[in-house]
Amino acid sequence: MVKEDLIQLIHDEVGLETKKQAAETLDAILDSITEALGSGDRVALRNFGTFEVRHMAAKKGRNPQTGDPIIIPEHNRPAFSPGKEFAERIRTSDSWNWKRITREIQKMRESLEKTTSEMDIANPESRDYYSRKIAGYQRSYNELVGKLEGYAHAGGGALREIKGGLQRALEEVTDAFKRAADKF
Repeated sequence: MVKEDLIQLIHDEVGLETKKQAAETLDAILDSITEALGSGDRVALRNFGTFEVRHMAAKKGRNPQTGDPIIIPEHNRPAFSPGKEFAERIRTSDSWNWKRITREIQKMRESLEKTTSEMDIANPESRDYYSRKIAGYQRSYNELVGKLEGYAHAGGGALREIKGGLQRALEEVTDAFKRAADKF
């Protein structure tokens, strides 16, 4: 996951109007953490973890290119210690991603059902045709939910690709149903 992914996640989860607002929010959080660490303070986020600066004493080392012995001077370095709940989540599974993805797919499906239920189709033959189509989409949705569990382990890039594809498919189907409704 990269910064752009976090911005998109903040935008989607919090419901901000623009991605710029999400980017500004993330920057403000990161700047605050950086400032606090620069001042020597710790930043403790309950159930997530603690950011702090650790002092490293001078020590002997080797130049990786030449192998010659060198003295590494004392210095400070940032450190992160995960909180208990955070560490447990990482150890057990990625179910939090799975739940979010399933929730988003459910919203897409509900949007499609709402669009189709708002259509006033007088022709029984057309109504039956669209009912069969909706049932087919329901089966596809159920299959997809089952497959997503396996894809969840493939990483964030794969999930973003799937989400984008689902969003495009939903938009196309919704537009098709709206165009069809105009003909009845």
